[in-house]
Amino acid sequence: MSARLIAVAGPVPKSEFLLGDEEAVIGRDVVATICVNSRSASRRHCMVRRNGDQYLIQDLGSSNGTLVNGLPITECVLRHGDRIAISDALFVFATDQAAELPLHPEVMASRDAEALEFATVQQAEPLYRNPQRLLASMQSQKQANHVQALLEINRKAATLREPEELE
Repeated sequence: MSARLIAVAGPVPKSEFLLGDEEAVIGRDVVATICVNSRSASRRHCMVRRNGDQYLIQDLGSSNGTLVNGLPITECVLRHGDRIAISDALFVFATDQAAELPLHPEVMASRDAEALEFATVQQAEPLYRNPQRLLASMQSQKQANHVQALLEINRKAATLREPEELE
């Protein structure tokens, strides 16, 4: 069985990594098999290894944990379509069953819990980076006023140094 990890989001350039018989270490270390350039990733965050005809993922004592399908793991068997979150990077585990997957897929929800649908989607600019555009997208003036108030509270809170200043 051949398998690969497909990077679909986060600081890892959109690409795929073929998994063979060798252990694949994922982490922030530049000598890691798959380098996740993120401060919240540990140097040696986790490892994927082949065990017979299946692949196992093992957290290597990372500070922020490794999630498979949204759940923290210590070690688990990977199945086709599993989503692996390491820091703010998201990978999809694919076996040779998925030879038809595009090289740079985006993962979408599927009605079938055992399957994932893949599609190429253009990534939009996050609206929080452009408050005026966010406010213009509001459907009513009342919504715009509420969002404006939240943005102002957030701006002020972000400048505080001590928790007591929030009072």
